[in-house]
Amino acid sequence: MPNLLTIPNEILDEIVSNLDAVATYYLLLSCRSLATLVKPAMLLHAVAPKGNEPALHWASRKGNLPLIEYLLTRFPVDLEKDDRGTPLQAASWSCTNTNTVEYLLLRGAAVNHTNCFGLTALYYACRGQMANEDIAEPLVRLLIAHGANVHGETHAPLSIAVGSGFTRVVRLLLDAGASPDAKIINGEPVVVTAARKARTVGILELLLDHGADTDAVNSNGRNVLLIASQYGPLETVKMLVARGVNLDCQDNDGNTPLILAIMKGQRQIAEYLVDLDGIDVHSGNLAGEKPLYRAVLMGYGLVLRSLRARGVPIHDHSEISD
Repeated sequence: MPNLLTIPNEILDEIVSNLDAVATYYLLLSCRSLATLVKPAMLLHAVAPKGNEPALHWASRKGNLPLIEYLLTRFPVDLEKDDRGTPLQAASWSCTNTNTVEYLLLRGAAVNHTNCFGLTALYYACRGQMANEDIAEPLVRLLIAHGANVHGETHAPLSIAVGSGFTRVVRLLLDAGASPDAKIINGEPVVVTAARKARTVGILELLLDHGADTDAVNSNGRNVLLIASQYGPLETVKMLVARGVNLDCQDNDGNTPLILAIMKGQRQIAEYLVDLDGIDVHSGNLAGEKPLYRAVLMGYGLVLRSLRARGVPIHDHSEISD
């Protein structure tokens, strides 16, 4: 009766070349001596690209250390794929532990290599495919310990860490010298990005503690207070006010924090701002809309009463733009 040992090697090679790692493993279990017969085919399969991805990148992304060790006898550790990405970048993006990244670094991987997008391994590690800070933090710590550039040539690693809401990673980068005035890909200062989301209030405070510029603006001319007044929460606005930010700053359209808070339906923030000493309750934006006009539209009674107490004549329709 025919068995695996009687099948021609050419057929065995073809079988193995079309099996994945798990299927090949079970096939080998079925006949111990088969390993010797199919080894040449297995080695060819190991070094062959996986889809459009070089085998070394695939193994690094999967964290397959035995395969990486073998492939490094055939390929350089900084083998580049089409986008100039390296195995270290693939591992930093996808691995769920530091083992693969550390192994590649110890084998001489260039920690600050940039791909065609200007991104480094540290940039990828600051978010990671798993979007999990418990995974990202030790990877970032390891890369920094091996000399990773925390500034980035094109895109700052800090920007992706802030966008991901990774407070511990942001602290690591800042403590390593990253600029708190870094910008995200669209040019927005990271401090403005942090002011936009309630979950990044702690990150905003970290950036400010490290000297971030509270007057830095995005493409709409909005700084941290304007953004916080637009998106909330109230605690963020209070924190910024306590730090002495300019209460009467204006965006490109002339909107003040008070006007924006009313326009965007942030009632609590508007009620808080309107009662602050020194805030200008009379100035309008470039469209001629003043706080009173917006408060009337929104039906914010407490804001209207505060405006009247601040000397704004509620009955005077000249305060309301057409």
